[in-house]
Amino acid sequence: MPRKALRFETTEEGCFVCTSHKTNPDGYFRKNFNGVSKMFHRVMWKHHHGEIPEGMEIDHLCKNRACCNVKHLRVLERSYHKVITNQTRYLERFQKAKQYWQDNKPTGVELGRLFGVTHSCGSYWIRQWKSELN
Repeated sequence: MPRKALRFETTEEGCFVCTSHKTNPDGYFRKNFNGVSKMFHRVMWKHHHGEIPEGMEIDHLCKNRACCNVKHLRVLERSYHKVITNQTRYLERFQKAKQYWQDNKPTGVELGRLFGVTHSCGSYWIRQWKSELN
């Protein structure tokens, strides 16, 4: 059975996004290569720039996780990427989710579903908020 062909479109912002396949719940496009699922923006980075150094991550300058345009990507230290980029991206959702958690005490799965993050992210947030109470 032939595989579905990849199709990409360019957005007004210059992002290259796959229109033939769905993104994962976090908004990334993943593709199987010999049975191994890989984030496509990382595959594109490696193709154009080589291996990603240990302790580094690929950041989307455009903040569009589905984007595979290597001109929109940069390498950042993992700690910087997580602290600056992810906190900025999630700040409003994080604050609303925290208030919801304080009022309703949902599980990480429920929190993830309600606020558009993975259940592991929702669970991580809950652990963080519980530790603040101690």
